[in-house]
Amino acid sequence: MAITEVRIHPAIGIARVGNSDSDFFIGPERRWDRSAPTGGYKDAQCRIKRQAARFRVFGYDSGVPTELTAANATIEWNVHLVNRKAVAPGFPGGGLRNSGYAGADRDALVIDPGSRKLTGPDQRKVFDSGTFKVKNHGAAGVELGEIRTDDDGRLLVFGGFGHSGSPSNHALGSFGQTKKFRSLTLGGCGDRQAGSHRG
Repeated sequence: MAITEVRIHPAIGIARVGNSDSDFFIGPERRWDRSAPTGGYKDAQCRIKRQAARFRVFGYDSGVPTELTAANATIEWNVHLVNRKAVAPGFPGGGLRNSGYAGADRDALVIDPGSRKLTGPDQRKVFDSGTFKVKNHGAAGVELGEIRTDDDGRLLVFGGFGHSGSPSNHALGSFGQTKKFRSLTLGGCGDRQAGSHRG
């Protein structure tokens, strides 16, 4: 097989927060699939399971895809998760959230723990070095989530455990217009390198 192109599928994945520290499920991977996960959405202690987004690498030979896994390639995942909700436009179509913040004060509202790399199967890294800071208060540490690789080297992206709040004890306000408040909604990007193809 002569690989001429490598792609990550799916192009976009959705990970959801939950407060179970033991159980999770992989989100739907087929179009229109709305079936509940095996065992339901809660663990034995009635805590909400986190939904992981699973990503795979495919090599293309003349347009024909073949999945690349730890069995036939060395795959390195480079993932960068960021929470920019506090500086994003408000809903519906409102102005910027926290519009009274500018420069370094505004940048301090972005939770950006940097990127993490995983190479090989059964690896794990946590995005636990991000901070959120409002004026006249110390920075609050925020864990955005984590990444893992499964037995085949596929990437699993997890949201956090659902903790949110305000370092200044600012009220939650209306949905989408919250000021000086951090949540665990996150966005990010991923990249991969696939080398040493064996197959």
